Amino acid sequence: MLSIQQIHDQIVQPTLISVALDSRPLTTFLSLSMMPSIAQTNELFGPLQITSDLHRSVWDNHLALDPDKASAVRGLASQRRFLETPDLELNLNWGYAVAITANLIEMRSRCSILELNEPELETIWFHQCLQEHHAKIAKDYYMARKSDHRRRPFAA
Repeated sequence: MLSIQQIHDQIVQPTLISVALDSRPLTTFLSLSMMPSIAQTNELFGPLQITSDLHRSVWDNHLALDPDKASAVRGLASQRRFLETPDLELNLNWGYAVAITANLIEMRSRCSILELNEPELETIWFHQCLQEHHAKIAKDYYMARKSDHRRRPFAA
């Protein structure tokens, strides 16, 4: 099991830097939102529990409109697995899942994700991106980790 610090340092921050979406609020939010120990289902994929419909939507309605951004995100995915089973890429490649989630939040925000603070990110993610039932589980998980993070913030 990875610690929150390891998720932040080894997955979230390097991924967001590689797709030019690195901001302190977003890095913190996504690091605390990842649920690596949650069981995968046939409907929700990856440590951020994205649906197949949302995965497809971010590609069709956001990334397809920005070839440079799409190329950066696609570059994170494995060649073969992504083409064969794109949703499973979210389970197996957490960097890719982070990039898709950041772009999904940006798509739903209608502004640059780099302009959003943590409360705005929370509102968009929990109210506009996640399914109703799952949003409560994800928010409870996030709030518990956020409380712990206040006592032990990320090391520089």
